Amino acid sequence: GGTVDSVGGTHGLTLLTLNSAGTDISDSGVIRLGGAIGSSGPLASLRLNTSPGVGARVNVPTLATIVGESDLTIHTVGELAVGAGEKWTTLGSLHLISGTTVTLGDLSALGNITIDASNIVIQRRSAALVRDAAGRLFLDGGVDLVSGGVFALSVAPTVSGAGSAPLFATPTGAGDTVGTLAGQPLVGFGQIGLAQMIGSSGSVAGRVLDLAVFSVASEAGVPAILAAAVEPGWPAPLVDPNAPFATMAAAIPRVRRHGLSSWIEWSEE
Repeated sequence: GGTVDSVGGTHGLTLLTLNSAGTDISDSGVIRLGGAIGSSGPLASLRLNTSPGVGARVNVPTLATIVGESDLTIHTVGELAVGAGEKWTTLGSLHLISGTTVTLGDLSALGNITIDASNIVIQRRSAALVRDAAGRLFLDGGVDLVSGGVFALSVAPTVSGAGSAPLFATPTGAGDTVGTLAGQPLVGFGQIGLAQMIGSSGSVAGRVLDLAVFSVASEAGVPAILAAAVEPGWPAPLVDPNAPFATMAAAIPRVRRHGLSSWIEWSEE
């Protein structure tokens, strides 16, 4: 770990995990942040896996693609932008400071999530598969922000892109300390610790995970989420998307629960 500051002027920083052709973001690359960025000398800007002329990540990843290895503070004078489809997990508290706009997607933190900016933009996406600590695949509900402590966002976030509304979660479903998440879905996730954030076995052993929320917002939303999983080449879901709503709603918690968050498990047999 270490720190990065802007010295001898205000400079921008772009970090990219490119494919072998150097044209697009790699599906396998991970950015690891081991210390504070801009805490003594703020950067002009910071871009993580996003840059003009570089193709964004094609597939929604099942694991974290940006990892903060401990408590992390990042300070920029200008924009702080994370590429579409990225999943950022910090193994501590996260504090983002920008003089203009913070743009991001999926975000998980072991501790508090604090964002101080003039604008906060969350990039929406469709529901996608995510892996748990045992390496099993589940279907989430779209982009989500999960804090093991509380949220402190300086302004109400706006959204960009297509997909469902962002979901916010803390262990108890409380913790909007500034009140800027009023009207946003803030749900209880249950226990959030390193055991939920680092893979324990199989292909994900030692890998940093993305904490994900599955939320049934309405009766109409359940078949849509389940039906989205029925694609050629994927194993069949354990819950029939054509079943009556009451049957589906009753089956979802039975399939698997992480705290108060329901997930849909896929059979990989």
